[in-house]
Amino acid sequence: MDKIRKVTREYRANQWMEIVKERQSRGMTIKGWCDFHGVNEKSFYYWQRKLRETVCEVMEKSTALTFAEVNIDKAEPVKGFAASIRIGDVTAEIHNGAEADTVETVIRTLKTLC
Repeated sequence: MDKIRKVTREYRANQWMEIVKERQSRGMTIKGWCDFHGVNEKSFYYWQRKLRETVCEVMEKSTALTFAEVNIDKAEPVKGFAASIRIGDVTAEIHNGAEADTVETVIRTLKTLC
């Protein structure tokens, strides 16, 4: 019975993720999207909350952080992003050359948002 619940939960999460992504990609407000699709706003917010909870659970399970030292030639300026992390409406962009302490602080801050 536990496997059935897990599969059902994953299936629903995938459906909800597609709904939330579709709304975001169209750039519609939640109210506008819900009105257009005949969906109760409370249902949409429920799905969104459940997805965030799932993301937080996954992040909690992967608490082991590993850092590797990267030698960068100081004469050459470092440009661009090394990573972009998105949780819900929050995005953290980590630039190339960011110190390990900074990256660790960003990740801890994101975890508190969940």
